[in-house]
Amino acid sequence: MKQKNENNGGTQFIEAVGTHVSWLLPLIIYVNTIAPCVMVGDAGEFTVAAYRFSLPHAPGYPLYMLLLKLWTLLPLNFGPDFFAVKCNLFSVVAMSIMCALFYRLARVLTGSASASLAATILLAFSRTLWKFAVVTEVYGLHLLLIVLVLLGLAIAREGKKSIGLVIAAFAFGLGLAHHHTILVLIPMMFFLWPKHKGFFKKPVPVAGIVAGFILPLAFYFFVPILGSYSPLYSEKGFTMRDFISTVTRQEFRERADWQNPDVQSVGPADTISRSMRYLSKQFGGRDMAIPAVTAPVLDHMKYFLSRFFKWIIPLMCIIGWFFAPPGKRAWGFWAAATACMLIIAVCFFSRGSPLGMPFNYLRSVDEFLLPVNIFMCLGFAWLMAPLGNSLTSRKDVGGTEGQNIIPTEYIPTAIMLLLCVIPFFASRTNSLYSDMTHHTFAQDQARNVLNQTPFNGVLVVSGDESFMYEYLQEVRKIRPDVELLVYPFGIQVGNEVLDPTESLAYYLSTQLNERECVFTFGDSAAAVERLGSSAGLRLDGIAFTLITHEIGEPSFTTGDPDIWRSYQLRNLDPGTLSGLVVDDFEYEVFDRYVNGLRASVAWLDDNGFRPDESRVALAQMADELERKKNQTDYPRGPGH
Repeated sequence: MKQKNENNGGTQFIEAVGTHVSWLLPLIIYVNTIAPCVMVGDAGEFTVAAYRFSLPHAPGYPLYMLLLKLWTLLPLNFGPDFFAVKCNLFSVVAMSIMCALFYRLARVLTGSASASLAATILLAFSRTLWKFAVVTEVYGLHLLLIVLVLLGLAIAREGKKSIGLVIAAFAFGLGLAHHHTILVLIPMMFFLWPKHKGFFKKPVPVAGIVAGFILPLAFYFFVPILGSYSPLYSEKGFTMRDFISTVTRQEFRERADWQNPDVQSVGPADTISRSMRYLSKQFGGRDMAIPAVTAPVLDHMKYFLSRFFKWIIPLMCIIGWFFAPPGKRAWGFWAAATACMLIIAVCFFSRGSPLGMPFNYLRSVDEFLLPVNIFMCLGFAWLMAPLGNSLTSRKDVGGTEGQNIIPTEYIPTAIMLLLCVIPFFASRTNSLYSDMTHHTFAQDQARNVLNQTPFNGVLVVSGDESFMYEYLQEVRKIRPDVELLVYPFGIQVGNEVLDPTESLAYYLSTQLNERECVFTFGDSAAAVERLGSSAGLRLDGIAFTLITHEIGEPSFTTGDPDIWRSYQLRNLDPGTLSGLVVDDFEYEVFDRYVNGLRASVAWLDDNGFRPDESRVALAQMADELERKKNQTDYPRGPGH
């Protein structure tokens, strides 16, 4: 009787440890690596949209925007950028809950607490997932709903509880009101859905299942409400055509009209190549420090390890799909099939989808492949389950029963935690790419450009960086007097819609009204040239200013070798540059910034300015940033 109680106590303890560590460890790590400010790109857009309660890009993400807005009402204020941090914290919480649900899913499908916890840690600190867990993005909620669908199916199929079908149905319905890539689960749901009569002891709640699939779609009724608060529709209003365009993502085709397909064309072959790169970098192994050796054989081994170590855990995950226990082999098959279908779907979308979503100009596929991490880690759990069950069933270590420092009933828990060290340390290099605590560059740049813009001036910004400026103006109340103009855009003159360069030139010539205009990108020169010989650009530190006199006149402050330090670009001066790794959130603005520096140096040379210390400082900083930019493994174009 005493031995039985000890076994029950040990089992309960290992279950309690696994359950709590599965979400508490990711939560602690995420909080300590959270972005301290608003980020560039979609993260900045969602932050601004949450503040306005407005409509982000298609399909509008009504469920996410409603939950995020409610979350921002909580009194959680940390630092000067408390609103941005609060939005980032929503992703932290959503991803931590996802980890807890994944542990329960793996526990049901493997029967091993140690393997389930090891797989959960591997998932939580996989590179791209970790990165999206600490910024304001939709993927925390997206992955949470995917795991909830799978958990509901597992409860129904393995636990023979019909309530699992209701959970799966509601999670899938909520997923449709959030991120459309959840559709890839349809084949898996169809084949794993229990269909035999008498499978459940109680009647199947058909009404609850139907309601679960349909009712969450009502969240799309929030799309017109969100649209009514969006500046884009402030004048013309949000019409039914706008609603259809948003929900079906047709606006992406309009946005792609301004893209140059020759520059950023991405085909299926590029997508497959990037998918393989994605898998190889998810679970650590990059930048592994291999000790120096001298023997030829050991040198070859060092080369092999440094080059192929990154594939060890992905291969273990793939092999694990075929090691699912006899009663779970259907799960193993559909985990593999769904992961492959998702990659194939992204390849198809790269050719342009029927919904009008041309992905031919995408520079990355990482965010679309995030659900693959879930199925990969399930494979890892299946592979580790026999080893985990074998080790955690031991009551002693090395045959020293009765002499253990750790009480006998807690030895399985100690072994479980020891097994979790493997995935934890395998993913430790991911912190270089996923730790966002020092990524303040983009916001600092935006703040400095705003501050140098003349009073009541016009600031023309490019692409997704506009949300950074909108955040600073609306949330932080920095320089609200400045009018923002987002490039590219099209202006209709009569029956003709001008191209972006012509539209910008038309705006400058007809609507500027004597106000000073500042540009954040060197491409503005093409539009300024169309204004005639009386117009030109003046380089003012970190942006170009439009001038209406001959550009040969002295207009640049020379003799300042510390020009960049004077603009307080945190974590980007030469002293701290080594601690920054450019990620795909910042690559676009980083790349544009380096090109802008090069253009600035060339502009100074072309316009007769003497090569003083300022020009040297510009060139040196451009070289530094170029080296730092090239350290990233973020793809820089088709075929890279």
